[in-house]
Amino acid sequence: MRLSSLTRVLLLSAFTASTLASPSPAVAQPTKARAAQATDPDFAKLVKEWTTRPEFSSPLVDHLPLKKGIPTPKDVLGRHIGTPDRLTTTTEAYAYYRALEKASPRVKIVVIGKTDEGRDQIIVNIASEQTIKDLELHRGWHGQIADPRKHTEAQIKDVIAKARPIYYVSGASTHPRPARPRC
Repeated sequence: MRLSSLTRVLLLSAFTASTLASPSPAVAQPTKARAAQATDPDFAKLVKEWTTRPEFSSPLVDHLPLKKGIPTPKDVLGRHIGTPDRLTTTTEAYAYYRALEKASPRVKIVVIGKTDEGRDQIIVNIASEQTIKDLELHRGWHGQIADPRKHTEAQIKDVIAKARPIYYVSGASTHPRPARPRC
Protein backbone atom coordinates (compact mmCIF):
# COMPACT_ATOMS: atom_id res chain seq x y z
CA MET A 1 0.00 0.00 0.00
CA ARG A 2 1.39 3.39 -0.98
CA LEU A 3 0.80 6.32 1.32
CA SER A 4 0.44 9.85 0.06
CA SER A 5 3.09 12.40 1.00
CA LEU A 6 0.59 14.11 3.29
CA THR A 7 -0.14 10.84 5.09
CA ARG A 8 3.57 10.07 5.50
CA VAL A 9 4.27 13.53 6.96
CA LEU A 10 1.26 13.32 9.25
CA LEU A 11 2.30 9.86 10.42
CA LEU A 12 5.79 11.11 11.30
CA SER A 13 4.44 14.16 13.15
CA ALA A 14 1.81 12.21 15.04
CA PHE A 15 4.29 9.47 15.89
CA THR A 16 6.86 11.93 17.21
CA ALA A 17 4.29 13.85 19.25
CA SER A 18 2.64 10.72 20.63
CA THR A 19 5.99 9.20 21.55
CA LEU A 20 6.96 12.30 23.50
CA ALA A 21 3.51 12.80 25.01
CA SER A 22 3.43 9.21 26.27
CA PRO A 23 5.12 8.33 29.51
CA SER A 24 8.29 6.28 29.24
CA PRO A 25 7.78 2.51 29.57
CA ALA A 26 9.09 2.65 33.13
CA VAL A 27 6.10 4.76 34.18
CA ALA A 28 3.55 3.57 31.62
CA GLN A 29 -0.04 4.24 32.51
CA PRO A 30 -2.92 1.82 32.10
CA THR A 31 -4.60 1.87 28.69
CA LYS A 32 -7.69 3.63 30.08
CA ALA A 33 -5.61 6.56 31.35
CA ARG A 34 -3.71 6.90 28.05
CA ALA A 35 -6.98 6.98 26.12
CA ALA A 36 -7.98 10.12 28.01
CA GLN A 37 -4.90 12.03 26.83
CA ALA A 38 -5.53 15.54 25.53
CA THR A 39 -5.44 16.02 21.77
CA ASP A 40 -5.55 19.05 19.49
CA PRO A 41 -9.19 19.34 18.25
CA ASP A 42 -8.22 21.91 15.60
CA PHE A 43 -5.69 19.51 14.08
CA ALA A 44 -8.19 16.61 14.04
CA LYS A 45 -10.80 18.78 12.29
CA LEU A 46 -8.33 20.06 9.71
CA VAL A 47 -6.91 16.62 8.88
CA LYS A 48 -10.42 15.46 8.03
CA GLU A 49 -10.90 18.52 5.80
CA TRP A 50 -7.53 18.02 4.10
CA THR A 51 -8.05 14.32 3.43
CA THR A 52 -10.18 13.79 0.36
CA ARG A 53 -11.28 10.24 1.21
CA PRO A 54 -11.15 8.19 4.43
CA GLU A 55 -8.90 5.50 2.91
CA PHE A 56 -6.19 8.14 2.43
CA SER A 57 -5.91 8.64 6.17
CA SER A 58 -5.27 6.48 9.20
CA PRO A 59 -6.34 6.50 12.85
CA LEU A 60 -2.61 6.91 13.54
CA VAL A 61 -2.60 10.43 12.08
CA ASP A 62 -6.08 11.81 12.62
CA HIS A 63 -5.15 13.29 16.00
CA LEU A 64 -2.24 15.10 17.62
CA PRO A 65 -1.54 14.33 21.28
CA LEU A 66 -0.82 17.32 23.49
CA LYS A 67 1.43 17.46 26.52
CA LYS A 68 2.28 20.55 28.52
CA GLY A 69 5.84 21.63 27.76
CA ILE A 70 6.15 19.65 24.50
CA PRO A 71 5.76 21.91 21.45
CA THR A 72 3.59 20.91 18.53
CA PRO A 73 4.73 21.59 14.97
CA LYS A 74 2.29 24.52 14.91
CA ASP A 75 3.91 26.01 18.03
CA VAL A 76 7.29 26.03 16.27
CA LEU A 77 6.38 26.51 12.60
CA GLY A 78 3.22 28.58 12.93
CA ARG A 79 1.16 25.99 11.02
CA HIS A 80 0.20 22.35 11.21
CA ILE A 81 2.34 19.82 9.36
CA GLY A 82 0.40 18.64 6.34
CA THR A 83 -1.19 22.00 5.54
CA PRO A 84 -2.24 21.73 1.88
CA ASP A 85 0.09 23.33 -0.66
CA ARG A 86 2.79 23.89 1.97
CA LEU A 87 5.79 21.58 2.10
CA THR A 88 7.89 21.38 5.22
CA THR A 89 11.50 22.22 4.46
CA THR A 90 14.51 20.54 6.01
CA THR A 91 15.25 23.75 7.90
CA GLU A 92 11.72 23.76 9.35
CA ALA A 93 11.80 20.06 10.26
CA TYR A 94 15.17 20.49 11.97
CA ALA A 95 13.90 23.53 13.86
CA TYR A 96 11.00 21.45 15.17
CA TYR A 97 13.28 18.56 16.16
CA ARG A 98 15.61 20.98 17.95
CA ALA A 99 12.64 22.47 19.83
CA LEU A 100 11.67 18.94 20.90
CA GLU A 101 15.21 18.25 22.08
CA LYS A 102 15.19 21.47 24.10
CA ALA A 103 11.81 20.65 25.65
CA SER A 104 12.28 16.97 26.45
CA PRO A 105 15.03 14.89 28.03
CA ARG A 106 13.69 12.02 25.89
CA VAL A 107 15.06 13.51 22.64
CA LYS A 108 18.70 13.68 21.56
CA ILE A 109 19.88 14.97 18.18
CA VAL A 110 23.12 13.61 16.77
CA VAL A 111 24.79 15.23 13.76
CA ILE A 112 25.93 12.38 11.50
CA GLY A 113 27.60 14.43 8.79
CA LYS A 114 27.15 17.22 6.30
CA THR A 115 25.20 17.39 3.06
CA ASP A 116 26.84 18.36 -0.23
CA GLU A 117 25.60 21.87 0.52
CA GLY A 118 27.33 21.93 3.92
CA ARG A 119 24.18 21.55 6.04
CA ASP A 120 23.96 19.22 9.02
CA GLN A 121 22.50 15.75 8.55
CA ILE A 122 20.93 14.59 11.78
CA ILE A 123 19.44 11.59 13.49
CA VAL A 124 16.78 12.34 16.09
CA ASN A 125 16.84 9.73 18.86
CA ILE A 126 13.62 9.36 20.86
CA ALA A 127 13.58 7.04 23.86
CA SER A 128 13.10 6.96 27.61
CA GLU A 129 15.05 9.50 29.61
CA GLN A 130 17.39 6.82 30.97
CA THR A 131 18.01 5.33 27.52
CA ILE A 132 18.91 8.78 26.18
CA LYS A 133 21.36 9.23 29.09
CA ASP A 134 22.92 5.88 28.14
CA LEU A 135 22.53 6.41 24.39
CA GLU A 136 26.00 5.22 23.34
CA LEU A 137 25.65 2.06 25.43
CA HIS A 138 22.30 1.25 23.80
CA ARG A 139 23.59 2.10 20.32
CA GLY A 140 26.42 -0.37 20.92
CA TRP A 141 23.94 -3.07 21.90
CA HIS A 142 21.79 -2.31 18.86
CA GLY A 143 24.90 -2.67 16.71
CA GLN A 144 25.48 -6.15 18.11
CA ILE A 145 21.92 -7.14 17.23
CA ALA A 146 22.32 -5.66 13.73
CA ASP A 147 25.03 -8.22 12.88
CA PRO A 148 24.40 -11.31 14.99
CA ARG A 149 26.99 -13.38 13.04
CA LYS A 150 29.72 -12.03 15.33
CA HIS A 151 28.01 -13.19 18.54
CA THR A 152 26.66 -16.40 20.03
CA GLU A 153 22.93 -16.92 20.39
CA ALA A 154 23.27 -16.54 24.17
CA GLN A 155 25.08 -13.19 23.75
CA ILE A 156 22.37 -11.91 21.40
CA LYS A 157 19.61 -12.98 23.83
CA ASP A 158 21.46 -11.17 26.63
CA VAL A 159 21.70 -7.99 24.53
CA ILE A 160 18.02 -8.19 23.57
CA ALA A 161 17.11 -8.45 27.26
CA LYS A 162 19.15 -5.32 28.11
CA ALA A 163 18.69 -3.04 25.10
CA ARG A 164 15.79 -0.60 25.20
CA PRO A 165 14.01 0.63 22.08
CA ILE A 166 15.11 3.88 20.46
CA TYR A 167 13.07 5.53 17.74
CA TYR A 168 15.24 7.12 15.07
CA VAL A 169 13.96 9.93 12.87
CA SER A 170 16.02 10.94 9.88
CA GLY A 171 15.65 12.12 6.35
CA ALA A 172 14.44 15.26 4.77
CA SER A 173 13.35 16.79 1.57
CA THR A 174 16.20 16.89 -0.93
CA HIS A 175 14.65 19.40 -3.28
CA PRO A 176 12.58 22.54 -2.72
CA ARG A 177 9.71 21.36 -4.92
CA PRO A 178 7.42 18.31 -4.84
CA ALA A 179 8.68 15.29 -6.74
CA ARG A 180 7.26 11.85 -7.45
CA PRO A 181 8.63 8.95 -5.42
CA ARG A 182 11.38 7.12 -7.20
CA CYS A 183 11.90 3.39 -6.96
